Amino acid sequence: MMKEDMSFWRFAAVIGVLWGGSPLIHQAMAQPGPQAPRYQPQPSPGPGPAPVVRIEFGRRTDADRLANQLVTQANALCLQLHQNYQGNPGFREGYREMYDILQESQRIRDEVRNGTHRAPRRENDRIAASLHKMDRDFHAIERDLRGWRAAPGSRDAVRLDQLLGQFESTLHDMMEDYGEKSRLPVAASPRPPVSSPVPPARR
Repeated sequence: MMKEDMSFWRFAAVIGVLWGGSPLIHQAMAQPGPQAPRYQPQPSPGPGPAPVVRIEFGRRTDADRLANQLVTQANALCLQLHQNYQGNPGFREGYREMYDILQESQRIRDEVRNGTHRAPRRENDRIAASLHKMDRDFHAIERDLRGWRAAPGSRDAVRLDQLLGQFESTLHDMMEDYGEKSRLPVAASPRPPVSSPVPPARR
């Protein structure tokens, strides 16, 4: 029955895209019972390194692209947690917090689609408030998630530090593009990428 359900939703996702419908976002926690997550599959990136895009502080020229990336990457994290990481201590709380971040990213994307990011800056800026909330919430949970391990025999499991690093990078690019600096203390600042060269030890 589960395979039939997944086949139906994948078929529905394809039909929705063909007819111009909106993508289906992962909704596992919003559904009662152990239902399979519903989502819009994302195309795999092509070979080779991703192009480097220069972000200029406060120019707001990449808000559309970055807002969409935030939703896609937060959705991918929720999907991975639900499919492959349920055996970790504190899963329900951690998943709920990541799902809240997904919803916050959707609110930012909707504001950008409405052109809010092009309006003059004002004191009660909804996008800025959402970005700072997401920055605070994400860095509070990522320390726990980076220690989680996929269940043995998990299929299509992706290392969480890879997905977390991608989301973190996009979030900070979005803040940079929108003209917002993180309000977190230095200790909560993002770690250097795992691939960063390690300086040689002093003798």
